[in-house]
Amino acid sequence: MAYGGRLIIEVPHARDFLIDFIGLNEFKSFSLWSEHLILHTRESLRTFIAKSGFSNIDISGFQRYPLANHLYWLVNKKPLGHILWNQLRTDELDQAYANLLSRLDSTDTLIAIAEKV
Repeated sequence: MAYGGRLIIEVPHARDFLIDFIGLNEFKSFSLWSEHLILHTRESLRTFIAKSGFSNIDISGFQRYPLANHLYWLVNKKPLGHILWNQLRTDELDQAYANLLSRLDSTDTLIAIAEKV
């Protein structure tokens, strides 16, 4: 008997701006900890999900952390810029930066939704 269902998965993006564009080693080390052994691209995530028997795969990018966090990483080589440099944030700036990273396919997160029939 076959069972269907819907899969919703969120994973770190291998094309994250700080990894793929900037090449920040401290951020790479921070990202590749025990819970994140693999960082996916859209292509690798699609392949992984399809090989697991799912179809109708939709993958979108999502940016969790704003420009203030990235600037903090560049200067201090550690996280928490979105909190410690909160004065650099506005809703408009955060959204504009997220939109830019999305257009570049450089968001920090990928979210996939797929079905198994």
